[in-house]
Amino acid sequence: MNVPVPIYVVDADFKLRLVNPMARPVFGGIPGLIGRDFDEIIRVLWPKEFSDEIVRTFRHTLETGEPFESPDSGERRRDRDATEAYEWRLNRLPLPDGRFGVVCTFREISERKRIREKLRQATARHEQQARLFDGVASTTPDFVYVFDPQGRFLYANRRLLEVWGMKLADVIGKTCRELGYEQWHHDMHMREIKQVIETKQ
Repeated sequence: MNVPVPIYVVDADFKLRLVNPMARPVFGGIPGLIGRDFDEIIRVLWPKEFSDEIVRTFRHTLETGEPFESPDSGERRRDRDATEAYEWRLNRLPLPDGRFGVVCTFREISERKRIREKLRQATARHEQQARLFDGVASTTPDFVYVFDPQGRFLYANRRLLEVWGMKLADVIGKTCRELGYEQWHHDMHMREIKQVIETKQ
């Protein structure tokens, strides 16, 4: 009851036997938790398809002793206007009456999932913009290339790559010198880069 991890126990009759203080918030405002049918409680909290899956998983661990670790997923709750995500683990354990129960430990990961989704969306937008830039830059017969402040190539358009006989992966992160240009050519580009950075022109 005092461990800083949310824990609850379902007994052999499939009733909620124990809920520690860390776990109580997940059950919302359901009154009289202890001794109530677990499947009834779960159906109050989650949509039918998800609650059916939870009940099947608990019963499987109770009957077989096979532990379970949930996949990373989020669901919209029925009892409150929120989508929540949890990592949860099940293990069978002996109870004082000599029968088995199932102990569930879990943690909420909703914020982590939201951050991960925002990162996925930002990455998708970046990749779309990169494809657009490459499409535009590669329609011109001119050479288009991008340096970082250290003179390493960040981008070269298709026209330039064709002249070099190289692929973009061969160029990225290399300097002119590393691509076979003379030292004076490399030095010239470095002076130009320095001038642009200092003057912003």
